[in-house]
This record gives sequence, C-alpha cells and structure tokens, in this order.
Amino acid sequence: MNLCSRSEFKSPTVRINLAAFRSVRQFIFEQNMATTQETAVARRLSSIKHIIIVCSGKGGVGKSSVSAQLALSLHASSPTARVGILDVDLTGPSIPRMLGLDGHGVHQSSDGWVPVYADAASDSQPRLACMSVGFLLKKKEDSVVWRGPKKNAMIRQFLSDVRWSELDYLVIDTPPGMFIMTSIAPTFGNTCRNLG
Repeated sequence: MNLCSRSEFKSPTVRINLAAFRSVRQFIFEQNMATTQETAVARRLSSIKHIIIVCSGKGGVGKSSVSAQLALSLHASSPTARVGILDVDLTGPSIPRMLGLDGHGVHQSSDGWVPVYADAASDSQPRLACMSVGFLLKKKEDSVVWRGPKKNAMIRQFLSDVRWSELDYLVIDTPPGMFIMTSIAPTFGNTCRNLG
C-alpha cells in the first residue's frame, strides 16, 4: 500500500498485464521442460562418483589449463582411475588441443554421444574420456557465440547425452561467468560443493 500526503493509506491499483501472464505461462512450461531435462542429466550422471566443476567469473584465467592438468593428474593417480573431461567452454574449446585430440570426431550411438578417449592408443582399456564442442566444429579456430538459453541448452545436452559409462571423476571446464552454477549445479543436488 502507498502512503499519501494526508497520512491515509491508499489502496494500490491492480492491473493485469496479459503479456506478463503469457510470460509466466512460458516460464512454467520452460521449468517443466527443465525438470525433465534435469532428470535426464541426473540419470546420466548417476554413474559418476565425483564431479568437479572448474569455473571463474572471468575469462583468460587458466580454467582450461587447470581442468586439463587436473584430469591428467587424476588419470595418473591410479592405474584404474576412470576420468572424464567435459569442455563446455563454447567460446573457446581448447581441451581437445591440450590433450592432443584435434581432428577427432564424436560418434553417435543408440545410447548417446561417445566421448573421444585420449588414451585409446594404449594397450590397456581407455580410461581418459573427453567430450568438447570443439569436436563438433568444422575448424579448430571456430567458436560458438551463443548466449543465455541456447548456451544453457547446449550444456544440458552435453550433460544428458554423452555416454560416459562409469567414471571415478568428471572434470567440467566451464565458460567464463558464474551462470554455470545456476544453470547446471542444481542438477547435481547435494553432491555439489564449493571448494573456494
């Protein structure tokens, strides 16, 4: 309520904005779709023991370098450690280059996208899986300049459609900005912790 000059209460005027009402209906529809997608994401990620999100509010601080080194260190920490690295930095996917996987393509199976294995040439079973938007680009210099809903939808698709199988660790290299935490962290439920 508004207070007018005579110290009397003045009741507010109520107006219905039909455009806003449609926006609310659209929002509810999108939330229902997001819940369905989150269920697919949660189902796909349920076989992963530890998920590590590398993020920063600023670009150019070394998130991709840290992600690659972390994945390689976890891979080397045990002869049985199964590690995945997901490069969702759409503006500059550099993980394939850092792991020497430039030029590799992603294959589609009946169960989703098959990640590229960085250690596939070894005699033992491959244990370092990688998925990046860089594998989907025609030229390695290209980048994707999507923002907002398109960017979030692509990240959710990577989370729900990649066939990781069982992993001990999944390292996620994120694009600049903190939107990633509000976009995908809720799908991890109570398993997501902030390490600083």
